[in-house]
Amino acid sequence: MLQIVGIDIGSVALSVVVVDEKGAVVNSFYQFHRGAIADTLRSMLGTIDISCIGGIAMTESGPDILQDVPRYDTQIAMIAAVKKYHTEVGSILFVGGENFGLITFNKQGDYERFRSNSSCAAGTGSFLDQQAKRLNLKSIDDDFVRDIEQFKIIVTYNGRCFDVPFIEKHFSIRMNHVHIDLRFLLKSLGFSGGLKGCERQLGIDRGDLSDIDGYYAVILWNDYRRTGNEKKLKLLLDYNSADAKNLETLLVKAYNMNLKNTPFYESNKIM
Repeated sequence: MLQIVGIDIGSVALSVVVVDEKGAVVNSFYQFHRGAIADTLRSMLGTIDISCIGGIAMTESGPDILQDVPRYDTQIAMIAAVKKYHTEVGSILFVGGENFGLITFNKQGDYERFRSNSSCAAGTGSFLDQQAKRLNLKSIDDDFVRDIEQFKIIVTYNGRCFDVPFIEKHFSIRMNHVHIDLRFLLKSLGFSGGLKGCERQLGIDRGDLSDIDGYYAVILWNDYRRTGNEKKLKLLLDYNSADAKNLETLLVKAYNMNLKNTPFYESNKIM
């Protein structure tokens, strides 16, 4: 069954939805683009199975960055969506980074009128976002940035090439931590083949999680986003926890191996 991708590009964020031929929502994404519209859209579309896509449509609110893609009036698109998915709604209040508007319907559910803010009130959505931060109504992004800044050292596997550049770009921060990338440390000791390969070579067993890899982790996340299946989310979190926990174990093993041929091994090895 072919699916349709809908894209809305706002002044501060990107929205993407995937629907099937009957209009049922298969998946949806929302992300702040921080001005990097093309890169953010490319990242979001990268999680979609393109082989299942039969068409793409966009609203007229954003820049025309995709060629030969039909574009539709934003208000008309919102009205059509509400009449299909929320038939009892009497009005739509929408708050964007630069727009604030109200669409009302009559008692029969038909469009009545549209009112929006004046140019003097432009930036209403951004203003609300700023006030939320001042009231300490923090997002997950804020929590992560605050938490990661408390540490001086980070340990990753291939983080130099993937995790750190991704985090710096997504959160618009610079990670000036001391960074121990185990991919290169373990390679200098003769171990390679990815994180799971190094774990197996060094005798680390993940038990029931042994068959899960990075590819399957993406499938778990997409399944959870699509179905809300909490078991899929728990399995994914268990897999991620094992990743983090085993990084510590690998670091200790690498440290001891590097120390082994020195006079300081017995007094400084970590058990």
